[in-house]
This record gives sequence, C-alpha cells and structure tokens, in this order.
Amino acid sequence: MMEVQAYEQWQGDNVFFCKGKIMMGPDFLRAFITIGLINIPEFLFLCFPGSVLDTRYEFLIASSILLVLCDAYFLLSAFTNPGYIPKQEPPFAIGPKGAPTITFYTTCLKELKNPMNTKFVNLPYGYNLMKLKYCKTCLIVRPPRASHCSCCNVCVEKFDHHCPWVGNCIGKRNYKYFIGFLSTFVGLLIVNIIGCIYAFNTLWELENYEFLGVTCFLLLCYFCVLWIVFGLWGYHLYLLSSNQTTIEKLKQAWNRIIGNPYEDNVFKNIFTELCKNMPQTWFDLNKKGTNEVCIIQESWSEKALASKVQGLEETCVIVPKEYLRKTFSYESISKKK
Repeated sequence: MMEVQAYEQWQGDNVFFCKGKIMMGPDFLRAFITIGLINIPEFLFLCFPGSVLDTRYEFLIASSILLVLCDAYFLLSAFTNPGYIPKQEPPFAIGPKGAPTITFYTTCLKELKNPMNTKFVNLPYGYNLMKLKYCKTCLIVRPPRASHCSCCNVCVEKFDHHCPWVGNCIGKRNYKYFIGFLSTFVGLLIVNIIGCIYAFNTLWELENYEFLGVTCFLLLCYFCVLWIVFGLWGYHLYLLSSNQTTIEKLKQAWNRIIGNPYEDNVFKNIFTELCKNMPQTWFDLNKKGTNEVCIIQESWSEKALASKVQGLEETCVIVPKEYLRKTFSYESISKKK
C-alpha cells in the first residue's frame, strides 16, 4: 500500500505549505494581507518622512529594527503549531482502523457504564475541582485549558483565540510570539509617529510642502492603528500577568470564590509564559505511513499517544489515561466483542 505523509490525512481544516512543514489556518490569506498593511506604510515612512530625517538617524534605525522584529514575531505566530491535538480518528488514533469510538458507546450504548456518560468530567486539581469536557468532534477528553477551534476544526492546548489577522490559532506554543508581535508593533507605531511629527515640523519650517501630504496621511493612519493595537496589547498584558486566556476571561472560567489555580504572582506569571522552553508537538506531520494503522504512535512528549495497536479481535475505545500531568497520555481500553 502506498505510503503518504501524515499532513495529507490531517482531519482539521488547516492549510499546509512546503510539504507539511508550514501549517496555517483556513484564513491564511489574511496573514499575508496583514504583512502588507505593516510593511507598505513602513516603506512610505522611510521614503518620504525618512528623507527629511537625515540628521536624526535614530528614528530610521529604531524603525527598521522594530520592523524586522515585528515581521519575525508575526511569521512565527502564523507558522507555529499553536498546540493542536489530533482527532482520535485514523490514521492519528491509536487502535485498529474502524474501531468504535467513545461517542459510539456514549450515544448508542447507554447501558454501558463508563466515565463518558456525562458531558463533563470533574477531577481534583490542588484544592479545586477541574471540569474537563469531552469533545465529540475530536473524540477526546480535552486536557485542562484546551478548547475546540471552530475555524480550524480541531482542539488546541491552552487555547487563547483564533486570530483572523494572523491566520492561525493562538495557543500554548505560539502565545509568546503573539505577545512579541504586539509589543514590537506598538513600539514601531510609537517611533514612526514621533518621526512623522518631527518630519512635519521640519517640512513646515522649511516651507517644503512636497512630502507634507504623505506625512500627514501616515501620521493619521498610525494614530488610528495605535489606539486599537495598544488596547489589544494592554489587554493581553493583563491576561498574561494573571495567567488567563482570552476564552477563560470571556467565559469567566475562574470565579471569585474558587479563583484561578494557575495564577501566581505577576512576575512569575509573565516569566513562566515568555521564558519557558517551546512545548513539544504531539505529532510529526512529515512522518509517512498508511491509513490502515496509526501513522503517529508517539510524540515528542514522553509517552504521549504511545500505545500498542490492539488486535483485530478486540474493539478499541480511546480515553485519556492521565489528565493533569504536563505530558498526558492516551490509553486504549478494550472491550471484548
């Protein structure tokens, strides 16, 4: 049987480039539009107001450095796997092809006693009860803080939101890049606004009206964009300092009585998120295999998705084995026919 790469059988709505090396959301075109909206005004700034700043090279140097950093963080946010959890369906599921899933047992066999008869599973975490939800689309019990992205049609670890301007989900593995993008973009806007004001004053004093219109136009655009981006940046700094995600804040996941079990002091929250090592992925989309058995039986996280394929004489149900570890495992629970 002909082998294919895993990304060719991905069950989500993602789009792949460079033979699976780059993975983006279905609205990936918006990411390229955003890149254009950032770089075209910068080109105009360097060509028109920048030509007046011949004695103030610090504006041009700072603006150029911030543009490079802004583009780099943006591309990392757009091209990095945010923490997708593969659906438990062949070839990503552990078990024989065609084996019944949890959904089959919970919807068709009501008399079967198993922990998935309810929509939520409550498990202790510290002094609180953690409510974990079963995703009927991905056929998994989501780990803590994971959520299903309706745009990409797959679950994401520590899901924050799906950013249409980045064209990708923002989650566990690319959130720090997203914060870096917002921070450098705010810095770029502030530097360019100051540069435009200085260029405007210089042109007005010299009575040189050749570039005055372009300078005023850029200044107006930068001011309008700054208010939006600065507000978004400040909001995510608040979420970062309190160790919350956007979806947790909107849904009021942590009430005042129970509190947020992940929250620590402000500095530790920020340091942990921005300085942590890159979490490993759950799968290798470049791995080759057939759709008869699982293509991906292990991940970079130790024991994640690792399980022996059950014999054909057994039916296989996939449920999580350990919910609250940093690297949780999937376990095949078999029921004899």
